[in-house]
Amino acid sequence: MNEDNPVRRLRRLLGLNQSDFARLIGKSHQSVGNYEKGMLVPPETVQELKTLAAKYGYADIALELSSEDWQIRTVVHPFPKPAPPVVQPAPAILDAGRQAQHAMLDALLDSGNRDAIQAVNHLLKYFAATLAAPQARKGQSS
Repeated sequence: MNEDNPVRRLRRLLGLNQSDFARLIGKSHQSVGNYEKGMLVPPETVQELKTLAAKYGYADIALELSSEDWQIRTVVHPFPKPAPPVVQPAPAILDAGRQAQHAMLDALLDSGNRDAIQAVNHLLKYFAATLAAPQARKGQSS
């Protein structure tokens, strides 16, 4: 884990475990763990952390939290643009399952978790390319 992470340093300087720190800032301990790993911290939480750091005399941490340099930057290599997928109507029995899948995907995309969103984009591109591959083979064999 990254010892240079200002969220972790602030928590440790305050002498708190992740659960107690999470309660202090109104977040879950899982969120604190993610922030300490460098996951994207929502702006309102960054502001809360800066206020907390300043309140307890850790101006250097408050200043560091003002910069986005400490958060993870992920390089995503673009894939060649896949052919548009062939959309086939789904049987009515799958409609409820599809709605649940769409709801999960919407929740993930709305979460703002940059790494999760990039992972979903990567998988969707892979699935689209996989669907396009049989169509390309059909076109070659004609």
